Amino acid sequence: MSNATKMAYNRYKKYSLNLRNYYKLPAVHTSLTLVLSLFICAFFILVALRPTFIAIAKLNTTIADSKKTLAQLNAKAGALQQAERVWEEIKQFEPQIERAIPSKGPAYQALVLSAEVLATSSNVQIASETIGPALTFSSIADPYTGKKRSVITIPYSVRVTGEYQNIMEFMRQLTNLDRMIQIDSLSIARDAEAEGVAQTLTLSVSAKTYIAADEQMITKILEELRGK
Repeated sequence: MSNATKMAYNRYKKYSLNLRNYYKLPAVHTSLTLVLSLFICAFFILVALRPTFIAIAKLNTTIADSKKTLAQLNAKAGALQQAERVWEEIKQFEPQIERAIPSKGPAYQALVLSAEVLATSSNVQIASETIGPALTFSSIADPYTGKKRSVITIPYSVRVTGEYQNIMEFMRQLTNLDRMIQIDSLSIARDAEAEGVAQTLTLSVSAKTYIAADEQMITKILEELRGK
C-alpha cells in the first residue's frame, strides 16, 4: 500500500470516528431527531392538506366566475333600466306611432277613409285607389301578435282628378297624414275623358305605406290563400 493511500485511509478513519462520536452527543442526537420529526410532520401535513388546497383553488375559480357573471347581470340590469327609461319617455307618443305604422292590423279602411276625406276637402275626385295585398287574416291567423314582428312595406297607389291647385292640395295633405306614406313616383296628365273641361288634370301617385307584423306568417298565409 502506498504512502498516499495509507494517509487517505487514516484520514477517513479519523473523520469516521469523529462523526460517530459526534452523533453520540445528546444535543446532536436530539437535534437530528427533532429535524427528522419536523420533516415527517411537514410531509404528512402537506399530504393531508393537498385536497384542501385543491378545494380552495377551485373555490377561488368559482368565486371569480361568479363575480364575472354578477358583473354581466349588473350590466344587463343597467341596460334594462335604461330601456325602461327610454320607453317611459316615448310611451306618450305610442298613439302617434300606432297611427303612423299600425301594429294591431293593416288599418286599410282607415287609410281609404282618410284619402276620401282629403279628396272631399281638396275638391278632387278619386278615380282609383289600391292597397295590397288584401291582408284579411282574422279567420286564418293573427300576424300582429308575438315578438317576431317587423316593419313591412305595403304598396299603395291612388289616382285623382281635378284642377291643378286642388290636386296639389290633395298631394300636400296626403304627405302630411299621420299614416306614414313614402312617395315613390307621381305624374300629372290632362284628363282625356274631360275634354272641354278647363284645367282638369289627373294625378297618379305610386307610394308605400307600412305595418308592423310577422312577415313569415304573412308570407305563409298568402301562399295558403293563393293555393285555394
